[in-house]
Amino acid sequence: MSSFVAHRSKPLTISALDYGVLSSDDVSRHSVLQCRRVVGREKDFTINDRRLGVCSRGETCATCNLPTEECVGHPGHLQLALPVFHSGYFTTVLRICRTICKRCAHVLLTDEEKAYYVQKLQSKSLDTVQRAALAKTIHTDAYKTRVCLNCGSVNGTVRRVRPTRLIHEKYSAGVLRRNQTSDDDQQAFFSTLTAAAQANPEVDALKGNAQDVLDPLRVRDLFRAIPPQEVLLLGMQPGVRVDDLVLSSLVVPPVCTRPSGPAQVGTGTREDDLSVQYNDILVCCDAMKDDRMGVLEPAKLIEQWDMLQLRVARLLDSALPGYPAHLKPQPVKSFAQRVKGKHGRFRGNLSGKRVNFSGRSVISPDPNLEIDELALPLRIALKLTYSQRVFEQNIALMRQLVLNGPERHPGACFVTLRDGTKKNLQFDREAVAAKLQVGDIVERHCMNGDLLIFNRQPS
Repeated sequence: MSSFVAHRSKPLTISALDYGVLSSDDVSRHSVLQCRRVVGREKDFTINDRRLGVCSRGETCATCNLPTEECVGHPGHLQLALPVFHSGYFTTVLRICRTICKRCAHVLLTDEEKAYYVQKLQSKSLDTVQRAALAKTIHTDAYKTRVCLNCGSVNGTVRRVRPTRLIHEKYSAGVLRRNQTSDDDQQAFFSTLTAAAQANPEVDALKGNAQDVLDPLRVRDLFRAIPPQEVLLLGMQPGVRVDDLVLSSLVVPPVCTRPSGPAQVGTGTREDDLSVQYNDILVCCDAMKDDRMGVLEPAKLIEQWDMLQLRVARLLDSALPGYPAHLKPQPVKSFAQRVKGKHGRFRGNLSGKRVNFSGRSVISPDPNLEIDELALPLRIALKLTYSQRVFEQNIALMRQLVLNGPERHPGACFVTLRDGTKKNLQFDREAVAAKLQVGDIVERHCMNGDLLIFNRQPS
């Protein structure tokens, strides 16, 4: 009995679930291996290391020592040479960059406005819609402020010029004309630009087009400098690390989720699309490490950084719009393509009729139901079984359901014994009911009070 039920003096109850951004510390803590690029046939420390699990028959996982049939795999991670933007968080990053000062990272509001908005956000009577409207008001008021009230720095327009590139128009002629003032950064920049124009007259014609690029490294440093008491003004909970919105490391999924297969032409193996993309990222990181050591010029480093950003974005979503066609040579199946769409995990494997324990029916109202209840057609209740483990407390009920069989509701269709043997209850139900033991699993009919997942189409 103890092998199936953990004895506790008091039952545990889940009160709430908190969702947040996966930090680099969380990635490292859950990882069994930091992957790197290894040249040659050796697999140690690569993304196909046996410590991440195995996908071939006869192999044993080096972490749990279980065979392929039993090992569920173990995640690893890889460290990026330089931080990059997460394409899924990019809209939030853009909004925060417009809300804070690009020098001191304070929210562009007066102290009185900050205190007023914090008090409003801490109110327990604020619902989700009101909180979203208040966050939008904070962002609008801060975006209108052009001179930081904390450090006096001039803040221009922050806009998106590429799928994952931010530009701060601090040095444009329009910003200078509107503010009628300049800060130390602008004065130092134009002094350097004037000196460069004297050496090269062509530079002088480009003065009005000067832009301040907010690269991921600078944005991460800005987010780290945001005062903790002002995080609430950005639409986040107190204690959240805003810099986690910028990626510094990536989770490497277990090998069994991206298995290798035989090559279509010739001998050898064909790697999964995810494995190919992770290898491309490692190659790019190695090239950037050489650049950072001074092997190549800064322009080459920036080019490799842009390529790393592109490859990470394509790993998350290969259909991301805005990238040139020549940078996407062939379609690949990234994380987003495996989850979304008609053939993705949710609609194709979890919500549809392609799997066990799922069904589909028409929907209609019923005034006799409680607000938290849904009625199930009897035909589906007979076919859609519920896996119920047998305990001492319910063994009598389970035996009665087994005796009722698959045609009489409430009944059962199958029984899975503790040794894995599956019994069909179309025949010999009396013998199966008599031998039913604690630990067996009864595939019973759906009954009143069961907790089921429903999805209304179209969703």
